[in-house]
Amino acid sequence: MNVNLSNPDVHTPGSAAGDEASQVAGYQSLSALAILGLLLGFAAPLALFGKLLLIVPLAGAGISLAALRRIAVSEGALVGRSIAILGLIFSVAWGIGVVSHGAVTRQLREPQAVAAARHWIQLLLHGDARTAYQITYGGPPPDPDQAQDFGPEGNPFDRFRKMAEVEALLGAGPDASIRDDGTVRYGAQGDGEFYVRRRFTVTPRSTSGVEPGVHSQPVGLLLQMHRTAPLRTYLKSWQVMPIEEDNAATR
Repeated sequence: MNVNLSNPDVHTPGSAAGDEASQVAGYQSLSALAILGLLLGFAAPLALFGKLLLIVPLAGAGISLAALRRIAVSEGALVGRSIAILGLIFSVAWGIGVVSHGAVTRQLREPQAVAAARHWIQLLLHGDARTAYQITYGGPPPDPDQAQDFGPEGNPFDRFRKMAEVEALLGAGPDASIRDDGTVRYGAQGDGEFYVRRRFTVTPRSTSGVEPGVHSQPVGLLLQMHRTAPLRTYLKSWQVMPIEEDNAATR
């Protein structure tokens, strides 16, 4: 029996399977979630510019995982698994990188802030209120020999010296001990701004020449050290500001 191989109506099993595969392929579509997850993965580095932007890599990872699940249960109707995996890798890598960067930055900045606070305290213990004022306010105090109108609040340097914490440190004496009681709060902005709020206890070693009952007792301090981005200020070091306990919760 002869078979006419040129007859278009006669199909071999292989050609039938090819036709079916081509029909199935024609109904496949690229997962929109996979594409969105990849785009968010590309945008994940934005998280370096602020904590709120951590939502970008988190959303990218979540959407990429959702895309992988939908592709897996679509029975071949959806494609884009490799795209979803790539978006997941980008999002997770950048998310971990940003968190690690923040932790490392804190480990570097906190010792700097503590050193600045100790220096500020030592200045006042040695009676150098003018330099301490400059560290706190970013500029020298007014010239006492120059007549100026300070308004009803008076000379800002005099107000600084009359602050309870400053007055206590000036009276504690240069041999007082300084104890670091740890960080209360730490904050960082994506534009290079940092602040550290930390507690210290200053204890006078002797009471000679010290007013009894006022500065002879340990002095508890809550200090905030603040450093702005270099391009936003002329300051090249930390500012140190004493904070009253009553106002600490609102600052």
